[in-house]
Order: sequence, then C-alpha cells, then structure tokens
Amino acid sequence: MKFNKLTLCEKRTKVTAPTVIHNKRARQNKENPALIEHDWYWSLSKYVGRVDHGNWIVQVSTRFPSDSLTEEMTCERVLFLLNTQNCFTFPIALNEGDQLLIVHETRSMSKNKSYWSLDFLSFIYKNEKWHVGSYDPEIDQTLVVQQGSIVVE
Repeated sequence: MKFNKLTLCEKRTKVTAPTVIHNKRARQNKENPALIEHDWYWSLSKYVGRVDHGNWIVQVSTRFPSDSLTEEMTCERVLFLLNTQNCFTFPIALNEGDQLLIVHETRSMSKNKSYWSLDFLSFIYKNEKWHVGSYDPEIDQTLVVQQGSIVVE
C-alpha cells in the first residue's frame, strides 16, 4: 500500500475490509475459509499526568508501539505526513503532550479458530510538532478525547 496522503476523519466508522483466505484444509472442506477483517482508526489522548500509586505495586499488561503497520506505513512516513500536511478533516486544537495512535486491528475467524491482533504507531505532540513516542501506562495517565477513521490514499 503506497500512500502519499493520510486523512484522519472526525467520526469513527467501522471501515473494515474483509478478506477471505482459504487455509490448507479448505481444499478438503470448501466451507471452512478464514475471514480476516482489518479495522483502521486513530485515537487522540491528552496527557493527564503522573499516577501516584503510593505503596501499591501495580502490574500492567503493556503493548508497545510498532515501527510499522504495513510495508509502506512506517513511523517515519506517517510522522512526515503528520508534520507536513493537515491530516485532520475537521478543526482540531492540539495541546502540548497530546498522544496520537494510528491503529490497525485485525480479526481472523474460521470454523475452529479465532485470532485478534492490534498494532499501532504512537506519536506525541511537542513544540508544535509530532514526534515518535509513547507514554508508560504504569506511571503516565492519559485520557482519550477523540477517535476517528483513517483514509489512506
């Protein structure tokens, strides 16, 4: 997927592109193909501050950002587009410390198995520019303020 424009739409609509893939056993049983759905969306969060856990020990399951979501959709390419184009289709007021996630969610379902994965790119708004980065959910608190769909051209 080669792209030159990234459009972040105001409302999140379910934009899925189902793909049917026949697995090995599908040759034997043509009624058992795997259905793969891809969902692309963005999420904007504001930085709230550090979390004080006191004397509590907190264990958080953490997902780390990816370097790329596809061969063409790399952190560097998305960062370039975010900083050189107005990617938002609506007026938005960005604040210092805002975090933008570009998310690719995949669901695969077949007769006997289901699979789910979530990969994302993470950017933080500092000094009026986007930078590659993310917050640590164990010590940093963020609040989702908006989500929307992604159109890649």
